[in-house]
Amino acid sequence: MEFDTAISTCFRKFARFRGRARRSEYWIFNIFGLFCFFVAYIVDLMMGTTLTDEDVKTRIKIGVPVTVHYSTVDKDRVIERVEIDD
Repeated sequence: MEFDTAISTCFRKFARFRGRARRSEYWIFNIFGLFCFFVAYIVDLMMGTTLTDEDVKTRIKIGVPVTVHYSTVDKDRVIERVEIDD
């Protein structure tokens, strides 16, 4: 399958959740996505802008860092305590 045909087929079938893609369509589309990522990354590096803490308005905390202490009783592991890290 040609490169442009695979890309156009993937964009046409992007929201259809029936059937399967051919192996060549899958890999060509992934390589195309990787290429787009690298182009965007290089453009970002060339612009030279960086974000500081003052620029970022929202802070999203995903998950809570914890330390879990276990002990073993016979063959079972038992949680002794859970400490929330800062």
